[in-house]
Amino acid sequence: EDAADGRRVAMAIGPGGGRGGDIWILDLATKASSKLTFDGSSDAPVWTSGGDEVLFRTALPAGTEEFRQRPADGSREARTIVQFADARARGPVGYMADGSLLFWEDGGTGSAGNVLFLPPGQNGDQAQPFASTAAIEIQPAISPDGRFVAYTVDSTGSPGVYVQPFPPTGAKWQVASGA
Repeated sequence: EDAADGRRVAMAIGPGGGRGGDIWILDLATKASSKLTFDGSSDAPVWTSGGDEVLFRTALPAGTEEFRQRPADGSREARTIVQFADARARGPVGYMADGSLLFWEDGGTGSAGNVLFLPPGQNGDQAQPFASTAAIEIQPAISPDGRFVAYTVDSTGSPGVYVQPFPPTGAKWQVASGA
């Protein structure tokens, strides 16, 4: 993912397939890269709105996972933002204007993907649904002002893109359809 300044990219490098990796920062001007994590279990990096820190998921040996955040220059250790009691292939999306953390979660076997959020100061088990139905909700993106979220829904094999306000009000608009 590109930083807001357009000069750096945060990426996960590893074997893929849910087997972890590490977060790296690439400076696009100098082509220099630096390793941000060293655990072999981190992925899904996204920049914070200020562009100076990276938020990412880390799988833990106990079979749980957490979201961590670390300055992109590595000047401080990563801090845990939220820990989850289980592993569901979650991915952080970013922070909303009110400080809520928006993320995607695999619903598990027989379920679909969902978009959820954690209000500020809440634990992982207190996540609230943002777009969570029997359909597959994926690829959420936050508007620059943090007031709306666009996401893809696939309930019939023909995906559509929807936008809804944050915090959720029940309103949503389909803005594109088809593959």
